[in-house]
Amino acid sequence: SPQPRIGHFYATAPGSNKTYIGFGKNEGSQDDKIVIPTNEIWGFDHKTFLWKRIALHGLNIKEREESVATAVINHYTNNTQPENPTIIYVFGGKNKSKFFSDLLKIDTSNGTVTAIKSKGGHQPPELAGAFVGYYNEVYIWGGYSKNGDINQKLFVYDTHQNTWTSKLIEDIPGRCNASSVTTDDGKMLIYGGQKDQTGLLEINLKTLSARILPTSGLAPIPD
Repeated sequence: SPQPRIGHFYATAPGSNKTYIGFGKNEGSQDDKIVIPTNEIWGFDHKTFLWKRIALHGLNIKEREESVATAVINHYTNNTQPENPTIIYVFGGKNKSKFFSDLLKIDTSNGTVTAIKSKGGHQPPELAGAFVGYYNEVYIWGGYSKNGDINQKLFVYDTHQNTWTSKLIEDIPGRCNASSVTTDDGKMLIYGGQKDQTGLLEINLKTLSARILPTSGLAPIPD
């Protein structure tokens, strides 16, 4: 099983029975501190409750924490045989004062990692708040740059066109990072990630619009 850690990414592809985690750091003392390797990720099978280590190759990934990730199932045909590997997209992160803004693509079927060299000048901030996939696109909302500027834009990466675009979401407070996020029927639902922001944020991925959903009852602590 994977080493204990914090600040790791996690991702589950829609319709899949596996969740993947990777990177992060160990908070032990200097004597028992464990370095979390970046040449592997771990997959957890929801049916068998078993962990599986996946060795990564193709790229030397620098040690980091607070990366965000999303997973999609890539359907294609190989010599008339259907293939359905899970692809993980991992963005950004940091290591102490070093911030990263790279977008990595991990094929879980063989452990191949590639750094995506995208087109367009709409690169998201180094530390993203929420990251989800929807059809052929992945979306980043919130987060902040190494200068501490909170992101108010929704960034969209088209996996087919290899391009970033962005749209400013006005009148909605940005979220720093470590938000809880999920998707439902083409909508990104985000909670927490910034002090005193108790609203449940909904971003419609079809219209690229956002609103705070009306809720009832006692809300969880937001940060």
